[in-house]
Amino acid sequence: YSVTTVMIERRTIIATTDGGATWRKQNSPVQDDLNAVSFANPLTALAVGDGGTILATADGGTTWRICDSGTRDDLFGVHFLDTAHGWAVGATGTILATADGGATWSKRDATTQYDLHGVRFVDARRGWAIGVHGTLLMTDDGDLTWRARDTGAVSPFLGLTAASSLRLWAAGGDGSVLTIAVPDTSAILAAEHLPEMRTALRSVDVSD
Repeated sequence: YSVTTVMIERRTIIATTDGGATWRKQNSPVQDDLNAVSFANPLTALAVGDGGTILATADGGTTWRICDSGTRDDLFGVHFLDTAHGWAVGATGTILATADGGATWSKRDATTQYDLHGVRFVDARRGWAIGVHGTLLMTDDGDLTWRARDTGAVSPFLGLTAASSLRLWAAGGDGSVLTIAVPDTSAILAAEHLPEMRTALRSVDVSD
């Protein structure tokens, strides 16, 4: 049994249980625009959106409950590492963390005021966040402290993914693609620009 859930048309949640052959609309309990979703397993997920919106589901998206995020900042990215640990990022450097499946959230010091659009952890200690103006933040102490890395980019990074425990990729404006080494959280392996791209890359994913 598998569920893939995506957000389209801002306030709409749609889901599939047959690999995308058919899709069904789900009810959102909020009127705010939704921006991202992350599944910890086929049934458990978090979704984030404008106005500090965080939603959680434990039944594959059939029902969603509202979580108290403690902020009104717009949230643009979320990552659910497991059924307990999750992170959300958003406007003006907002980073939120949960250790109880989204029931409660704590704000972290991001050391930046730039909007953050993506977050990814490979385990409970090592994580990365990306955002506008080429922002890349890293933590290796479970999000207690974040430090900025110079990417040399000025365009926004909008998408972030990991194919394995060895590599992450960030993609963004003007065709910028960043390759990050996971074992050494300070290492940027490559920063590339795809000249044929005239629009921003808003999403990235890899299969290993």
